[in-house]
Amino acid sequence: MTRGGGGIGDDALNLKFGYDRVWFPQDAQGIILATGTSYGAGAPVEGELSDTASELGGIALDAADEVYFMLNPRKWDADWTRDIHALVGFTLVTGSQTGIIFTLDMKGVAAGVLLGDAKVTPDVSKAFPTLAAVAVSNALNETLWTPMNVPGVFVGDSVIACALTMTSIGTAAADAIKLSYIDFRYTVGLTDENGPFRT
Repeated sequence: MTRGGGGIGDDALNLKFGYDRVWFPQDAQGIILATGTSYGAGAPVEGELSDTASELGGIALDAADEVYFMLNPRKWDADWTRDIHALVGFTLVTGSQTGIIFTLDMKGVAAGVLLGDAKVTPDVSKAFPTLAAVAVSNALNETLWTPMNVPGVFVGDSVIACALTMTSIGTAAADAIKLSYIDFRYTVGLTDENGPFRT
């Protein structure tokens, strides 16, 4: 997991808040079983890129395949009254394709509350903008940073259950798209329930 920073402003208060990022590579999200297979629909499997010289892999996705994972909002120094943004990084095994769409469903769960399917009863469901032109074989591609529209949604939650769906593979072949990572950025909070954050 890696983190980066910057700053965004609040004109009303004339303050500058920092923002940070949390990066989840495909093999560190808790979404792959010992067999290398996801619990989600389609049971997508992790595998090596066809460019074996890179020694890297990803989760092969077909249309409607799902990948599930959980986030721990209490481990982020985030201001959950503000929005977060996400992007998806992926590669193509072959060719340059169009019409690729990912969708991210998120569901906050507080302690003592039954865990449920984030895709069936989401707090928020957001499709990333359609990718009209995707780079050639095994090149790294990213969606646009996309607002999740979640200000105040996850305040007080212990975990955020997430489901990433390969909504459309466009003109790509089945399993030619390989998920590499999911990246989140958020506004750094000034305080949490225990007082000011320490840096």
